[in-house]
Amino acid sequence: MERNLSVLKLTQGGIIAVLAFVSFQFFRISTPVATIHFGNSFVIIGALLLGGFYGGVAGAVGLTISDVLSGYMSDAPATFICKVLIGLIAGVIAHQIFKINQTNDKKKIVMIATVSSAVALFVNIFSDTLIRWLMNILMYGFDSAKVLAIKNLLGSSINLVLGTIVAVIFYIVIRPALKKSGLFIEK
Repeated sequence: MERNLSVLKLTQGGIIAVLAFVSFQFFRISTPVATIHFGNSFVIIGALLLGGFYGGVAGAVGLTISDVLSGYMSDAPATFICKVLIGLIAGVIAHQIFKINQTNDKKKIVMIATVSSAVALFVNIFSDTLIRWLMNILMYGFDSAKVLAIKNLLGSSINLVLGTIVAVIFYIVIRPALKKSGLFIEK
């Protein structure tokens, strides 16, 4: 049974990585102010389904590969760190604090998923901006880093709202389907 659980986690983690990759690679909206994407939603969904570490790493792998293949190679290290952090925070809130897998109350599940997502993505606004600001100082100098930090704050704020909405909707649709099929990982 333990081996089957490992295979199931690995498979679901791979699917999360692919969905994060595809959502950024093909469904992002680039504006002069921000890049809007739903990749963070899949990091959150991964954290809600697999736990913070596995979900965070799965989403981080997908988004980091997407950065590399999209020409954002210099962003890849920050992306990986920040996405794992999103997963860890969402996972701790959902699983350790609220015990999301121990309830079947739909309203409570929506509340837990929303709080987990919003808090993790709120922390991401500042951690992502700080990490990228420090990297940009080294690469481009202080003045350019300031402008890029403001742009990053705006983009991350928009992605917080959209990412939370998409993550919660997808999770409340996916969870019952996985439970019905016997593929839901109970913790």
